[in-house]
Amino acid sequence: MDCYYINLDTQTERRAKVEENFKRFIPADWRLHRFPALTGEASQSWKIRGGAAGCYRSHLELLRSNKNAEAPFLICEDDVLFGEASGRLLSHFVNKTGRDWDVLFPEIGIANPQIMIQLLLLRRQLMSDYKAQLIDLATYPFFSSTCYIVNNSKLSVFTDLVEASLGEAPYAMVLRKIIMARQVRAKFIFPFATPISEFALDSQIQQKDTQIADFVWNEFRKLMYIDRDMNSLNKHLTAIVDDVSDPETLHFSKILAVRLSTKFRSK
Repeated sequence: MDCYYINLDTQTERRAKVEENFKRFIPADWRLHRFPALTGEASQSWKIRGGAAGCYRSHLELLRSNKNAEAPFLICEDDVLFGEASGRLLSHFVNKTGRDWDVLFPEIGIANPQIMIQLLLLRRQLMSDYKAQLIDLATYPFFSSTCYIVNNSKLSVFTDLVEASLGEAPYAMVLRKIIMARQVRAKFIFPFATPISEFALDSQIQQKDTQIADFVWNEFRKLMYIDRDMNSLNKHLTAIVDDVSDPETLHFSKILAVRLSTKFRSK
């Protein structure tokens, strides 16, 4: 499978990290290609500027340039990270007979606390047999454009939809709009097939005033990775909880911690 990663010419450290990580964990017959990220040039009518505009244009150009693709292909940004299970899971679901998806995500971002709890419990259930499944993404208010696989059979439809919304909003938000409207069929692998890179909080299009939110959401993404290492999760979360939480929410979180624990025994 052809795999494309978007990378600015100046981001040589990220380039080296992606290529080393890909070579280590992804099947040898998958081909990695670097796509030089486009600049943030934007029309006056666009609602996005700078890195967000460049990100959108880069994804769209990759879709356009693969219009004659004869097989599914992968698009990712240079803060992608693959792990031990990534190649196996991606290969399994891509090669599975009768693909019922147009876009496949190895992982997604979730901000809704109720859905976080649902996924936590589902992961626990699935991991009892160490298995993963595909979940319909249209019912999840997600965010992600870090990595996804496009089914070539619906590429023209997907590309037209992305092009029609050019400049309206950041690319990840347009993806969510298209998918939640069921204009394309999208699924995600769960538990997540890819972990989170050290560069995830250093995105060129994230706003500085949302760094705490980004940090917390990324910690959840790490927690939902199929081969997570609990010891590697960020210890700074405790300090953020102490700094941000109000007394009511902090107490409620402790109630949830007890109730959701695998050690809890109900009456």
